Amino acid sequence: MKKFNILLLEDDIDFLESLTKLLNQEKYRVYQAQDIKSAITLLKEDIDFAIIDINLPDGDGLDFLTMFKKRYKKPAILLTTKKTVEDKVKGLSYGVDYYLSKPVNFDELFAIIKNLLNKYEIYDAEWILNEDELSVTTPLLEKIQLNLKEFMIMKHISLKDDKIISRNSIAEILNKKYVPLDRSLDMFVNRLKKKIDPKNNKDLLSSVRGQGYRFDKKISIKNN
Repeated sequence: MKKFNILLLEDDIDFLESLTKLLNQEKYRVYQAQDIKSAITLLKEDIDFAIIDINLPDGDGLDFLTMFKKRYKKPAILLTTKKTVEDKVKGLSYGVDYYLSKPVNFDELFAIIKNLLNKYEIYDAEWILNEDELSVTTPLLEKIQLNLKEFMIMKHISLKDDKIISRNSIAEILNKKYVPLDRSLDMFVNRLKKKIDPKNNKDLLSSVRGQGYRFDKKISIKNN
């Protein structure tokens, strides 16, 4: 059973530790950061949710919110002592999903987290590759048949910690010589993306500039 991963960016150490303890009790895994610099190093993790304080020692939490949303496109809450409408409008313009004023009501916070995880379709499950059947099963238990090359790309991704596949690796799987401007690689990935996500509900196989493509969900492989 997967634990949801929450990035908690908060400079008040007492509040940070107290909230972490409560989140752990709710079966969430917490990645702590007390400043933006530390939080940036956590962007390589498989984060499902972010709780971000506005006032931080090395900058504005809104700046980190922008980076988080660009990297993950996952739900985020802003915590602040600011209570004016103008402040809240500013936070919403940066893409925050909920604006929560301090002192925090923890029951409200936990309800918001669960609601946003459901809204973003972040389920307590993972994508499963079946090597014998050349198929992938979604978190909603939908089985999708893949051809050999599609499966090889998904398998390559599943074996990498960062879930990134380079354009050069895609070319090798397709038995092609890698040419930087070869758009057929992108066309192949787009067809695969449409196959595993026909409703385009999720941000799967997102392009990573200068690196290739990233699969933004947990994925594992099994044999019958």
